[in-house]
Amino acid sequence: MELVLIQTLSDQIPVLAKGDLELAQGGWAASVSNAALRGLPVKVIGDGASLYPGFSPMAITVRKDLIDDGKIRSAADVKGKKVAVTSPQTMSRYFAPVLADAKLTTKDIEFVFNLETITAYKNIDLMFKLPDIFRLSGITVGRVDLVGSMGLSRDDINVSDDVFNICRETLVKAKRIGLKTGMGGGISTKAISPIIRLGEEGLLDKFETRKVVFPISSWKYGEKAIPKAAGFELLWLKSKRRYYSRIKAEDENRIAMLEVRL
Repeated sequence: MELVLIQTLSDQIPVLAKGDLELAQGGWAASVSNAALRGLPVKVIGDGASLYPGFSPMAITVRKDLIDDGKIRSAADVKGKKVAVTSPQTMSRYFAPVLADAKLTTKDIEFVFNLETITAYKNIDLMFKLPDIFRLSGITVGRVDLVGSMGLSRDDINVSDDVFNICRETLVKAKRIGLKTGMGGGISTKAISPIIRLGEEGLLDKFETRKVVFPISSWKYGEKAIPKAAGFELLWLKSKRRYYSRIKAEDENRIAMLEVRL
C-alpha cells in the first residue's frame, strides 16, 4: 500500500475522481456531498468511527507513568492536570461531557493547544475567534510535524524563514488573546537563534525538548542545557529499553513453554 499525504478531504476528492487515488480517509466534508450530487465516481464505503449512546471512539491518552502510579484511573483524576487538545471545539463537544460524568467542568483543567500542521496555521484566525477559545490557557507550536505538513524536512526547522515566520505570526496572535506560548520540535543548539529572536520580542514563554521544558530565560544556558536535556532523554530511553527487554524475555520464555504444550 502506498500512502500519500493530502492535507484536506476537499483536496482528496478531485484526485479520487480522476482515478489517481483508490482510497482516501478523512472526516466528513461538504465536498463529499457535492461530489455525490455532481455524479462523480466517489463513494463512501465505510466509517472510521461511530457515535452512539454510551459509546464514543474518542480517547483520552494518559502518560504511562501516571497510570502505573495510580494517579489517573478515571476522568475524575484529571482535575488540576494540563490537557492538550486539537482544537477549542474538542473541549466543548467531546471533553466536557466526559468531565460532566465525573462532576467536573472545563474550569477544573488547564487546556493547551498544539499547532502542528500548516492547515492549523491557515485556520488559526478562525480558531482564535471561536466562543470557547477563552478556555485555552496556552499554545505550543510543534515544528517537526509542522515542517512535515509543509513538505519540508527536519533539517529545515531552524533555518527556514517560512517556518520561523509561521511560528512568529502564530505566537503574536496567541499573545494578543492572552495565551501562554511555547515552541518544540527540533530543539537543539541550532534552535537557540530563533528562540532568542522570539524571546526578545516577548513572544515565547517556554521551549521544550521531548522530555524537558525550559522557561524562556534559560536560552542563555542553551549551549549546555539543551545537550543535557538530550542526555536525559537518552538515559530515560535506555532505562525504558531495559525494562521492556526484561518483560520481552519473560514473555519469550512463556511463549516457548506454551508452544511445547500445544
